[in-house]
Amino acid sequence: MVLWPDTFNDHFHPEVAIAPVDVLEAAGFEVVLPRGSLCCGRPLYDYGMLRLARRLLDQVLDGLRAQIRAGTPVVALEPSCGAVFRNELTNMLPADGDAKRLARQTYTLGEFLAGPGKDWEMPRLERKA
Repeated sequence: MVLWPDTFNDHFHPEVAIAPVDVLEAAGFEVVLPRGSLCCGRPLYDYGMLRLARRLLDQVLDGLRAQIRAGTPVVALEPSCGAVFRNELTNMLPADGDAKRLARQTYTLGEFLAGPGKDWEMPRLERKA
């Protein structure tokens, strides 16, 4: 599966992006990160900078094309990034098949562990949580 680290955590709090890698790998999943520095463009879209937002979304599709076409799940740590992939991406690129596939393949961490990753059982803690 592809773990989509949001720009804020990637640059300012990488430990927040590292913890889910530990969880997913402990659950038996191979975790890959996007190559390069990709951004979903959420702030640009919100402020009406649609040409710039589309340019970033084109870069996302180019960067994830192999995984998208292989049906690989994409787990977005930041729900607003996932919302871009599910909604804004297909609004901006309605005829793009890869945009539609990415929208269907995008999950939050909780959705992934309750959906495609549901066969994983959390290990029992030997102490109180």
